Amino acid sequence: MRRRDFLALAGGLTGYSVVVKVDGLAAAPPSTREALAEAFQRIAPPRALERRLAAEPHLTLVDLDCDVLVAGGGMAGVCAAVAAARNGARVVLLQDRSRLGGNASSEVKMHIVGADCHGARPGWREGGLIEEFRLDDAVNNPQRSFEFWDLLLYDKVLSEPNITLLLDTVLYAAETENGLIRRVPARCDKTEHLYRVTARLFLDCTGDSRLALEAGAETRWGREPKSEFNESLAPALGDRQTLGSSILFTARDYGRPMPFRPPKWARPVTKEMLKFRSVGSWEYGYWWIEWGGQLDTIRDNERIRFELLAIVLGVWDYIKNSGDLPSSATWAMDWIGALPGKRENRRVIGDYLLTQHDLEGRNGEPVDAVAIGGWPFDDHPPAVSTSGRSRRSAPSACPRFIASPCAASTAATSATS
Repeated sequence: MRRRDFLALAGGLTGYSVVVKVDGLAAAPPSTREALAEAFQRIAPPRALERRLAAEPHLTLVDLDCDVLVAGGGMAGVCAAVAAARNGARVVLLQDRSRLGGNASSEVKMHIVGADCHGARPGWREGGLIEEFRLDDAVNNPQRSFEFWDLLLYDKVLSEPNITLLLDTVLYAAETENGLIRRVPARCDKTEHLYRVTARLFLDCTGDSRLALEAGAETRWGREPKSEFNESLAPALGDRQTLGSSILFTARDYGRPMPFRPPKWARPVTKEMLKFRSVGSWEYGYWWIEWGGQLDTIRDNERIRFELLAIVLGVWDYIKNSGDLPSSATWAMDWIGALPGKRENRRVIGDYLLTQHDLEGRNGEPVDAVAIGGWPFDDHPPAVSTSGRSRRSAPSACPRFIASPCAASTAATSATS
């Protein structure tokens, strides 16, 4: 379908789901209420069919079989599941939380920007499913509510009769044979079910590479030394530093005085700390409040969550109570994230490792390319001094919020990260 025809179609929609023809294959008709009700019998069988394992006597055992298992319900996982289902595959999609979308969901609120890069490249679009989802969102969610974006993704997945969706379900192992994954056990403690999913193809879209870890795949963590791939922007010595995590807040003007008193554990934030950062706009928080890149962003997630909340509340305390921003008097936070938006941790080693040379175009166009990305190299040195220079300091000594913005030309992270 041509993009112009697709836009015309999207403009006349009254519901969420769009049926798109891709390479001559059309999506199956959306699931009916009756079909969905029947599908729930599969993931939550009647009591007469209950089976249990001795090690988990209180969890109902359910065996599922499919063509493709997708682990992780972020944007990568949702797109993979929908694409596979529309091409005729039977799919099981595992998501460890109650909402789809990952960092793009209402739990984190990282909006999808894509190839247009905030309008810096007019006319550039993602194409494919991301384009479909964003156009649907523009038509049916003009208020730009993240919760309705969550609903759109839920509807997209539920409307595919070939997808079995398991929310609040965590994979915890992988059964392998001759170097191949054969079955994945996963558990949903909210519904007290234990699933064993057999598939022919397994896709790890978890973000933390959990499926790869359980299957024994080779992984990396951190930054490679300059010598390994002859990358000029890589550090001289490799280390385990990564990009940090962020917690966002949103705020609005209530038209009346709105006092704010921070908790005692909030970090004190001064004007000097923010000299490289603008704090004059409050509606959509700040992604530059980032912390934890010198820690383990998986193992230390609870500490990172606490520190990020302490920093966010300290920044808001400065905005409200320093006296430097009197126009903030009628503003108040109306949401603060509880889930750190992760950027980087474990990386799976595949058949090809992208390096700085690929990003600089020295190796030519990849023969198996499937998409064009428009976002610039977004480098976040995990530790910087107030002068903006990278340094190796104690993890708690220098939160990233005091850093100056860094350009790709000052990259401190290997391109393979």
